[in-house]
Amino acid sequence: MSKNKVITKAEYKGHPVNAGIVQEFSYSTKILDKNQELLDSTLKRHNKVLCYRMDLRFPDDKTYENPNKLLSSFMNVYTNGLSRKGYDPAYAARLEQETSVNPHLHVEMLVDGNLAKDYRPLVEKAEEGWNRTLGISSEVNSGLVDYCDKSEEGNGTMIRRNSKHCNEQYDKVHKQMSYIAKDKVEDIIPAGTRVISYSRYKSGKGRNKD
Repeated sequence: MSKNKVITKAEYKGHPVNAGIVQEFSYSTKILDKNQELLDSTLKRHNKVLCYRMDLRFPDDKTYENPNKLLSSFMNVYTNGLSRKGYDPAYAARLEQETSVNPHLHVEMLVDGNLAKDYRPLVEKAEEGWNRTLGISSEVNSGLVDYCDKSEEGNGTMIRRNSKHCNEQYDKVHKQMSYIAKDKVEDIIPAGTRVISYSRYKSGKGRNKD
C-alpha cells in the first residue's frame, strides 16, 4: 500500500477512522473511498443495514498449500448462502499474515437489516462453514472464527437510514471498516498476493436522504 496514503489521527472526509494511541496511522485513501462506496451502495438498497465483523483463521499446528484459495472459496459459499436467503450480503476483506505460518482474513459484512436483526447467528453459520472447509467436525467449537465482540464497542451495528442516529451509526461502521485500509509494515503476505477483496456492488454517489 505504498500509494494513495493519508496520515491521520482522527478522520477522513469528515468520518472517523481508527486513530493511533501512540502514533498516527497511515491509510490508503483508495481503500477508504472503496469502503465508503460499498457502505453507501448498500444503504441505497436498504433502509436498514446490519454491519458486523468476523476474522477467519487456520489451525496453528497445520500448514495449507493454498490458504488464499480456501478463504476465497469459503467466502463465495458463505455469501451465496446468505444471498439465497435474501440477505443481499456485501463485504470488504483484508488478508494478513504477521508471525503465523498461515494468513488470516478480516471481514466486514453488510446485510439487509430488515431481515437480519442479530449478527451472531450469521457468524455461527460462518463458523460451521469454515469448519467444513477445513475438514473439522461442525460439532467442534474450533475457535477459528473470531466473533470480534471483546472490545468495548462490541460487534454488530444496525444503520437505520431514517433514524436521527443514522450519522452516528454510519460513522461507527466507517471507523470499524477503516482497519481494512490501514498500512501495516509488519505484514509478511508475499508480494503479488491479493490483500484486499470486495464483493461486487453498484457504485453509489451517496446516501439517500429519506
